[in-house]
Amino acid sequence: MSANTRFETLGDIARKRGNLAVGCSGCQRRAVISGEWLDRMFMVQRWDSRVAFVRQRIRCSRCGARPDLVRVTHQKPTMDRPPRTEAEWRKLAARLRG
Repeated sequence: MSANTRFETLGDIARKRGNLAVGCSGCQRRAVISGEWLDRMFMVQRWDSRVAFVRQRIRCSRCGARPDLVRVTHQKPTMDRPPRTEAEWRKLAARLRG
């Protein structure tokens, strides 16, 4: 990634194979989330996928606080394995929608 690359949406990040490094403001936990997985999750939830709005939608899984740091990185994701097949995504979407 060059220094002049600007990411408007999570789709832009996913196309460039980037990930998001997030930091919790409550418990100081740091994690790297797959850009592709996050883009797909925002589509499943029908949320606005512009990078400016990501901070409003995600929370720390440990303490529930909003992140104070959200930046694009090429580090490997530290989260659990995301769904890999369409059937797994449909199952996850159904569970999240209730």
